[in-house]
Amino acid sequence: MENTPLILSVATFVVIILLYVALSFFLSGRQKEKDLIKRTKKWSDKGKGLDVPVSEERGEKGKGVFEFLKLSGKRKKDADTSIYSDTPLFYQRAGIYNRNSIRSYRIVRAIFFLLPVILLMISHFVYFRPINGATLLTTLVLGYVGYFLPVLWLRVVAHYRKKELSRTFPDAMDLLMVCVEAGMGIDAAIRRVSQEIYITSPELAKEFKILSLELKTGRSRNSCLKNLALRAGLPDIDNLVSLLIQADKYGTGVANALRIHAEEMRQKRYSRLEELAAKLPVKLTVPLILFIFPAFFVVIAGPAAIQVLRVIIQG
Repeated sequence: MENTPLILSVATFVVIILLYVALSFFLSGRQKEKDLIKRTKKWSDKGKGLDVPVSEERGEKGKGVFEFLKLSGKRKKDADTSIYSDTPLFYQRAGIYNRNSIRSYRIVRAIFFLLPVILLMISHFVYFRPINGATLLTTLVLGYVGYFLPVLWLRVVAHYRKKELSRTFPDAMDLLMVCVEAGMGIDAAIRRVSQEIYITSPELAKEFKILSLELKTGRSRNSCLKNLALRAGLPDIDNLVSLLIQADKYGTGVANALRIHAEEMRQKRYSRLEELAAKLPVKLTVPLILFIFPAFFVVIAGPAAIQVLRVIIQG
């Protein structure tokens, strides 16, 4: 056969990839038990100030060649004391905290990467279609695109989730202010807001619930608030975290600070809505020119054009 070297090279490539994937999942399964033990030890020691750096907590995890299926964005570089510290920040900002969902996501990436190669082998060995350079190049390009397509999808999910958090966060600020002014502590107020805001925004309720769980574990409030700001990635939440940290540091009233911040959030929301309303006439220009003006032109100039054509034809 003329294509025997090419077929052998592609088959070797597929076998190596499959062995690589199998070995990665095997090591990931064994690492899961170790992570559970580490997390249990970490949160069982509440009174010793558990400021464990990421490098010490994870050891050399994530630095080996077995990160092939874990290419998912930046990891946190500073000290991370979140209860989801073993979940990459890329997944957290998309609202994914379940390890089974992360594993399914990596399996989908591997399938999308190997599917074009498998289809190429099936078309050659089953339907006896020849393999040329263009077909092989197309297969490799499709595999590369398929491997990074779930990453693009996850970035889109994170983008829309961020927009939802930004839209509903002022309402959460009002609820938090009301709870604190009613006499509740900041920890109890956060827990209450996580329950009440769930109907409007499940994603924001999830973030506040995680914050409440971290506060229950005995971590310092400043560290838990910083984790919230890191997961959300919103300037408004960063401002709230800075406000609460400064109020706790200098001993100022939290209720008064929250009232001022909530008022600023409402003003920012009104300004944002006014900006969107001011942009509306400019955005309507293109539909007017392309769709509405031609219809007006036909209705207004149509009868006159018909009369002109009749005069020309009769004359």
